[in-house]
Amino acid sequence: MKILGVDMTDYNILQESEEKYKTIKDILCFSPFIVFKWSYSENKLTTTFVSENISQLGYNFEYFNNNGKFFDLIHKDDLTDILNEFKFCYENKKNLKQEFRFFDEIQKDYIWVENRLWIKYNESGEFLYFYGIIHNITEHKIAQKTLIENEIKYQMLVNNSPTGILFINITEILLM
Repeated sequence: MKILGVDMTDYNILQESEEKYKTIKDILCFSPFIVFKWSYSENKLTTTFVSENISQLGYNFEYFNNNGKFFDLIHKDDLTDILNEFKFCYENKKNLKQEFRFFDEIQKDYIWVENRLWIKYNESGEFLYFYGIIHNITEHKIAQKTLIENEIKYQMLVNNSPTGILFINITEILLM
């Protein structure tokens, strides 16, 4: 389509692309998943992008922009392992999943997060950057810990009971 001698096809494609970008950005703003992008050179990781919903944890993009501050917020007991995993991922061209404690500026405390990490390569197979999503898994970690503690208590009760214990459900009978 031409208007005043100008081909509008490219303009329409650009407008559609911008609308898709805005839609994804809006969805992401309400998502619990925070997107990061890191460059890696000379054994140094630098945050080059973070989604706006980092505000959930009390930060803004400027805090992370083109620096390594992301790694300053990882709990000191987790940091060495996390950095080693990034290095392993880089050297072996493998994606990975990490769980670690990350400082939440709003709560003024560490929360547990899961990071899914991928590597982006160019057409020649050369490393371009890491990208990943993190999300808060603190409730899951607390539930997991409670479940383990209850299992230990339950096992101690069964093992130290002076009488036999009989468990019955619809499909089987279990004697202890």
